[in-house]
Amino acid sequence: SLDVSGDTLTIDAEVHAAALTSWPVPGPAAAWTPSQVTVGGRPGAALARHKGMLWLRLEPGVHRVRAQGHLSPDGLTLQLGASPTWVRFAGEGWQLEGVRPDGSAERSLQLLVPVG
Repeated sequence: SLDVSGDTLTIDAEVHAAALTSWPVPGPAAAWTPSQVTVGGRPGAALARHKGMLWLRLEPGVHRVRAQGHLSPDGLTLQLGASPTWVRFAGEGWQLEGVRPDGSAERSLQLLVPVG
């Protein structure tokens, strides 16, 4: 899910890992870097940058990942390294593009402030 509150973007994801893996935090880091990443409510200690993206190392299992950070008032295009099964969005005064009618996502999402 994506939630915008004030100038803060929060991304919550349920990530399934069959083996030790790295999960790409939506970005790229040049466009949006979260100030906080947690896994199961604890700080995500194993973070690395690679090819412009921030990657989170995860052990096998099902994980609740939260990434939170400042959102520019000009909007944002987020690249999704891993396509979510569905997307939920909440953000008063914001518009989200890149979600298909069935709730699945394109390879990128655009957060826009509607004009007029």
